Amino acid sequence: MLKWCTVVFAATGFILGTLSLVTGNTMSINGTAFGGWSGVWTLTFALGVAGFMFGLIGFLVLSAIGIAASNGK
Repeated sequence: MLKWCTVVFAATGFILGTLSLVTGNTMSINGTAFGGWSGVWTLTFALGVAGFMFGLIGFLVLSAIGIAASNGK
């Protein structure tokens, strides 16, 4: 789950960043404008980290459920 969330979020960031580059828009993250390929890679990295965190939380939740279910016997 962790690996797939990271890969899917990073791929989504790359696709969205590339589409933004093609249309000529700049991406703004916390008021800092990123344009060109640096914007694409910044967005890819940011969404990759977000995907990693999302997958980590999902992993921890499913682990906790598994531990709780095994202790209930």
